[in-house]
Amino acid sequence: MDELDELGTNAYLVFQIGDDLFAAEVEKVVRIAELPTITSIPKAPPYLMGVINQRGVVIPLINTFYKFGAKDTATDLFPVIVLFKIRFGGEEVEIAASVTAVRDVLPAEEYPVSLAPELGIKYKPEYIKGMISFNDSMVLLLDIDRVFATEEIIRIIELIETI
Repeated sequence: MDELDELGTNAYLVFQIGDDLFAAEVEKVVRIAELPTITSIPKAPPYLMGVINQRGVVIPLINTFYKFGAKDTATDLFPVIVLFKIRFGGEEVEIAASVTAVRDVLPAEEYPVSLAPELGIKYKPEYIKGMISFNDSMVLLLDIDRVFATEEIIRIIELIETI
């Protein structure tokens, strides 16, 4: 995490979900951690792997394969989680996302964002801020607030806060 702190907020964290590469603004990243013990929640939506305890805070853990509509949902594909802070209703909350791997941290000034094509991307366009070219690959820059601040996830966070 020191590398993230040194770059400040003007950088992108590149991570992998399955075979696809994504990026998020570093200012949205709280920390990167190994997959902790997961407590399941009965009758939870399929993309909610459960909740985790991070430093005494109970945080929902989202299965990103399900969230992005992929078919493979095996939890052993996710050795790493990224904890994000998202904004909704004027406040910030933490949410954890399972990822296959963290790839790099990129200074924003060296990796300009271009518009994502409207056709050919299998993800919801409202989740995508743009694209970054990295190591001869195209990386989708996510709007983390829109990806994770959905009504259903917000209800789960509110439920967890009452526990």
